[in-house]
Amino acid sequence: MKNLAIFIAIIAMPIICNAQKHDNKWLFGYSAGGSDKNTMIDFSTDSIFFKTVFRKMQLDNHYAAINDSVGNIAAYTNGCYLANATGDTIENGNDINPGPLANLFCGTDNLIQANNLPQSGFFIPVPNKSSQYMLFQIGYDNHKAQNLSYSLIDMNENNGKGKVIEKNIKIIESELGLGMAAVKHANGRDWWMVVNKYRTNQYYIVLMQPDGFEVFSQEIGEPFSIDVNKYEILFSPDGKKLAAYHVKDDLRLFDFDRCKGILSHAVFIPKKDSADMLNTITGGCAFSLDSRFVYVSEGRVHCYQYDTWATDIGASKDTVAVFDGYTSFGPANFGLMELGPDGRIYCRSTVGSSYEMHVINNPERKGDACDFRQHEYILEYPIASMPMHPNYRLGAVDGSACDTLGIDNHPVAGFRYDRSLGLAVDFTSVSWYEPDTWLWDFGDGQTSTEVNPTHFFPKTGFYYVCLTVCNQFSCDTICKWVWVATALDTPVPKIDKNGVSIFPNPTRDYLNIFMENPTAQNFSVKIYDLLGRLVKSQPTDYQQVFTGDLVDGIYRIHIFKDNRLVHSSNFIKVK
Repeated sequence: MKNLAIFIAIIAMPIICNAQKHDNKWLFGYSAGGSDKNTMIDFSTDSIFFKTVFRKMQLDNHYAAINDSVGNIAAYTNGCYLANATGDTIENGNDINPGPLANLFCGTDNLIQANNLPQSGFFIPVPNKSSQYMLFQIGYDNHKAQNLSYSLIDMNENNGKGKVIEKNIKIIESELGLGMAAVKHANGRDWWMVVNKYRTNQYYIVLMQPDGFEVFSQEIGEPFSIDVNKYEILFSPDGKKLAAYHVKDDLRLFDFDRCKGILSHAVFIPKKDSADMLNTITGGCAFSLDSRFVYVSEGRVHCYQYDTWATDIGASKDTVAVFDGYTSFGPANFGLMELGPDGRIYCRSTVGSSYEMHVINNPERKGDACDFRQHEYILEYPIASMPMHPNYRLGAVDGSACDTLGIDNHPVAGFRYDRSLGLAVDFTSVSWYEPDTWLWDFGDGQTSTEVNPTHFFPKTGFYYVCLTVCNQFSCDTICKWVWVATALDTPVPKIDKNGVSIFPNPTRDYLNIFMENPTAQNFSVKIYDLLGRLVKSQPTDYQQVFTGDLVDGIYRIHIFKDNRLVHSSNFIKVK
């Protein structure tokens, strides 16, 4: 490894707190002209939801965004200019990456066109500066990627509308392959970035520290040979592996030392398939949340799974999806891929006019059990972008030689669940910061210490499921109500904006009460008949109210917390 340069002072970065939800919301939208509408995917709840948002920015293959620490969009770019949460241009945010790139894609009106080069930019939050972010971008010249630069944004400036403090500062001046990745340093504060030199096996490795950037170079593995520089480089969620993939130039895997910034154990996996014969230049690559499996899409026909734990990784290749030919304004085939905060892998089409989004529902499971679902989501607007996010939730390597800043991994618990047939529910841990034990309490007297268990509940109903994760430093617990039914199409009782639901309705002897916050105190219930007369008043243990003593008819129930009305609805009492 050669030390090429040390230059560019950046602002001081003290010891950080654990980053949280910087990848919480994703934007998708038109690539050119005519509309200011985009689709946003919001991962705030267990069931992701899509909503239409109005943004002036046109989005193409290049799209980078950063959410604030609580998961709301803070800043984003299409490679031409920077916008804030309301979609307005950030002060001094025009002319990002000027030159041939802007001349080719951005034109004279930033609102019309967008950079169509995938994986050419991402944001990194400035540690301990909650309002400041760095945008890193690759430029473009003579039909090749050129130079790595950064811009510094402070969203507290300009009355909260943001301002670009520094812009287009070059870190590397060289012809590059179009693809770059970032991962947290083993000390839990600094960052590593990796980018390939065009058509070589040389990798630039950039260390981002409080006093500037240090740039190294390393030659390792099989050189890229295809005269097209659109490919993906990405780190596994645990930061221990790096994948470099081109749809026609195959897959490269490396081990990565987060302490020293060194690549090792290069594995080249040739992949002969239909993509080698087709005029396609964009594929996708993503790791499962547990970092075991790596998935690659060959652009139009197949998605493959490789097991990085296997002795022979190439021989572990498993075809987990074959394109079914579905078309909507263009074939909904397989393209760029991204691991979501919910542990699923999302895959967009290579055709920007397609409305479909594919998903790998259980990427941590081997073979067909990963559950690749084609066109699982039909968006209101066509997709022409895929976000690119480093793993913001990766902490220090506790006990390593460079664990010198006292930044310990305190685990943060998280899980999602997917109903199976009957009373079975699949649970997936999406916990962060190096937990090493998992304890599930399913609310029915049963427990499990598996990471991702499947549990069979005794009967239909709501269950209060808790996951506790621990490591040597601390534990964290998260609890959720889980609706279990005997059929997948059994509707979940409607939950209002205050997190309250009543069921069944109509009811006979008991009215069940569901509350998202079951530990809250001072709840009470009042029931009125149609004449407005109070017929029942009692405290509640958040579970149920006896209605067997009421005559048949329609009633109104009021639920109070601390003498404040939090729910009001009608229910029917029957025999």
